[in-house]
Amino acid sequence: MRRLSITRPLLALPLVAALVALGSTSADAATAGSPQGHVDHVTLTADGIRVSGWAWDPQSTGPLTVRLTIGTATRSTTTGLDRLDVPRVIAGAGTDEGFSTVYPVGRGTATVCVTAVDVGAGSDTSLGCTTIRHPGHSPFGSVDGVRPVTNGIRLVGWADDLDTTSPVALSVSVDGALQTIKASVSRPDVTVAYPGASASAGYDTVLPASVGTHKVCVTAKNVGAGADRAFGCTSVAVGSTTSAAPAPAPAPAPAPAPTSTKPTASNTGVPSGTALTVHNGDLTITTPGAVVSGLDVRGFVQVNAPGVTIRNTIVRGRDVTGSRGLVTVGSAGSLTIEDSELFTTFVSPYIDGLRGMNITARRLDIHDVIDSVHIYGNDVTIQDSWLHDNTHLANDPTWNGGPSHDDNIQIQEGARITLRNNVMSGAANTAVMLTQDGGAVSDLMVDHNWLDGGTCTVNIKNMPTAPTRVSFLDNTFGRNALYPGCGFKVPATSWVLDLRRNYFTDGAVVPRTP
Repeated sequence: MRRLSITRPLLALPLVAALVALGSTSADAATAGSPQGHVDHVTLTADGIRVSGWAWDPQSTGPLTVRLTIGTATRSTTTGLDRLDVPRVIAGAGTDEGFSTVYPVGRGTATVCVTAVDVGAGSDTSLGCTTIRHPGHSPFGSVDGVRPVTNGIRLVGWADDLDTTSPVALSVSVDGALQTIKASVSRPDVTVAYPGASASAGYDTVLPASVGTHKVCVTAKNVGAGADRAFGCTSVAVGSTTSAAPAPAPAPAPAPAPTSTKPTASNTGVPSGTALTVHNGDLTITTPGAVVSGLDVRGFVQVNAPGVTIRNTIVRGRDVTGSRGLVTVGSAGSLTIEDSELFTTFVSPYIDGLRGMNITARRLDIHDVIDSVHIYGNDVTIQDSWLHDNTHLANDPTWNGGPSHDDNIQIQEGARITLRNNVMSGAANTAVMLTQDGGAVSDLMVDHNWLDGGTCTVNIKNMPTAPTRVSFLDNTFGRNALYPGCGFKVPATSWVLDLRRNYFTDGAVVPRTP
């Protein structure tokens, strides 16, 4: 019997990029005898700095020691976490070369340096240093603006607390009268300054106030260890003719109504009658703003430039022995793809449909691949698309001869992800798989879709940290999951998810299953 909690490995393509960045290859490492690796993430946690990545030494047969240094203090961890992508790129490497550890630090700026410790001949390998500011356990943030508007005061800023995944509550005093607001508005700039903080930690609200001068004080309320943090007081004069401010940015509103048309073969993919030109081989796009239209690509498409558009195009791939996406968007690229079809004409355990980050996809027809869409970064929208009939092998070599773990959409990590008005069916594992294997997932909106099949139709993997600001709204579920009635598999009852107005086709409410 298949297990309920199923995930796929991290991708080989980011690993290749890491090897290039390090200026070495698996052959170089084997020749030199020194370890090789990469630090994938350095992020804040409530108790310190989490450092995650992988390391491998050709002369080691067991876990490899990874040393972390901050100033004169040193801590060590060892590899041993699953990284099935590593042996796909490095011959001789194992499947458990990953590491992830938290280095305890207090409030302040710290520079953490990571070293893979050599075994046998060769020498230790530096995996680089990262400087990061830790705010401590208390809330942190800023009051960016206190400005008069007609009949009120506009208050703008942000606040977060690493001890909670919920929006921070702020106590706001106007001339001593208290009210509470929540910091839940999108502020992606916060995560740039504080990796690991919430990207939706902003507040932007209008406080009612009469004509006259008012004293406004703001305090962020602490959760867990630490203490409340006062952001100070400001005096502001509200006049009788103060010009109106723009409307404040609200917390995420309910999703708009779906389009009237359910995605099918008739309204997705390349429009009927479109003339296509065959392109034999792979297509790598490096020109910013490039437009690709009317092609039949008999290979793979790699997008390495921003502002790329692909439309009215078929991508078929070719036979390979390593993990690939028919269309892959690298970290330096961004893509709008619409009215296109992605599929293979042969059975392959290695090929997904659409992969990457910084993607807007509309009216796609994706089929006969392992994962229809594989997300491992921010800013992805999949809309009005038909994801169906996934490839499934009873003996999949990427799963040591076990069955394929095919998903319509798998999310490894990322923020600001929207899945709207799609049909997702025909995957053996899930319609939507949320793993957080590559990093945190936040600000995920899944609304007005038709979802069916899978072991459970939606599966959220059990991880130490819950995903944040995840909403599944107004979706319709079929009854074809392997485990009858398993619509949402959510491991922890304490995880806060917005699961509203999701119904089976027979009208029953879709339950949340631990």
